[in-house]
Amino acid sequence: RATAALHLHRQAGGLGAVGATALAAQANALVERLQEADDTDPEAVSAEVVDFVARLQLQLQRLAH
Repeated sequence: RATAALHLHRQAGGLGAVGATALAAQANALVERLQEADDTDPEAVSAEVVDFVARLQLQLQRLAH
């Protein structure tokens, strides 16, 4: 969780720097969820991270075209 939170935090900073404020806010919210999550149910937060990464990849692919 700590590594994922670190990477999402960095992505949030980059996204905010390029004006993608909605995606940056989503990444920051996930960072908070990861930091607050306990070891009893990591799957729920992990699924949210996977969904976010998929949405981010889709947005980046759209920008590439």
